[in-house]
This record gives sequence, structure tokens and C-alpha cells, in this order.
Amino acid sequence: MANNLTREETENTAGDIYMDLVAIERYLWLLKKSLHNDLPEGHQKLYIENLENIQNSIESTIKKAARVYAFFNGDIPD
Repeated sequence: MANNLTREETENTAGDIYMDLVAIERYLWLLKKSLHNDLPEGHQKLYIENLENIQNSIESTIKKAARVYAFFNGDIPD
């Protein structure tokens, strides 16, 4: 990955990382809430969807964090 982020892009990426973390927090809250409720049929599907949302948000955040790291350190993240 090339180190080609401008300062503005870095700030935008930092904002994206923040929003991803907010989304992760929300997905975890929804998952926790769903675990406390008796759900009708299909509850397993809801659990799986929430876990997939958490996984996708985490993966996205890791990629963005790697770009910011590369910008400030001149390294190429794995």
C-alpha cells in the first residue's frame, strides 16, 4: 500500500475510524439486547447478521488504521 494520503485525507480517515468504532459499539449493543429478549423463530439469523456486521466493521477499521499508520510512519502496512 502506497503512502499517499494528504493531511486532509488523514483527517477524513481518522473520522471514518471513529464512525466505524461507533458502528461497532451499536452492533454490540444490538447483539446484547437481542440476547436478552425472547425472539421468535429466526433469532439465530439475527445473531449471525449482528456478528457479521461487527466483523465487517472491525475489518474496515483495521484497514483504515493501517493507512493512517503508514502515512505517519512511512511504512507499508501488511
